[in-house]
Amino acid sequence: MNKPFTLSAIGGLVLMACAAFLPRQQACAETPSWEHYKVMTENNMFLRDRPRPRPVEKPAPRVVPVRVPERDFVLTGIVQREAGCVAFIEDMRSGETLKLRPGDAVADGEILDIKFDELVYRKGEQSLKITMGNTLEGASSAPAPAPTGVGAEESVTPRATAASPDERAILERLRQRREKELKTQ
Repeated sequence: MNKPFTLSAIGGLVLMACAAFLPRQQACAETPSWEHYKVMTENNMFLRDRPRPRPVEKPAPRVVPVRVPERDFVLTGIVQREAGCVAFIEDMRSGETLKLRPGDAVADGEILDIKFDELVYRKGEQSLKITMGNTLEGASSAPAPAPTGVGAEESVTPRATAASPDERAILERLRQRREKELKTQ
């Protein structure tokens, strides 16, 4: 065989091998050193005495208050006329006063009956007697505590305060007087 040809062939192969090896060396130079792989030895999952992972603290679930429309409507007055009774119900959110008759819809229910000092409100299958100054839930319209948490930035309309025992006695005497006046008519 020809000696120069063999040497040149071997030299070519060496050059090709070097060319193939050089990009690997450059890639190895770009990869991180021991620090990159240190985490694998510190957190080796096959070691018995490995440190346990810290529990992840989950944020507390957000509590979203359920809005009950009946809480925003307060019975503020009742007027008897020849055509029947009219109930005055105040929408505490908008400040608007509604004039309602039996059969009218309000909040999620309807007015069934209006008497001298109360009305009957029906929501679904439940009927409630609502007296003066109470919400359509049947609860007193006393001021609610200041809102906290989610939705606290909504504006809160101040509600009427609960009547004192003296005020209730006066209101009761006025109601009885009005009832006598209506009976004499």
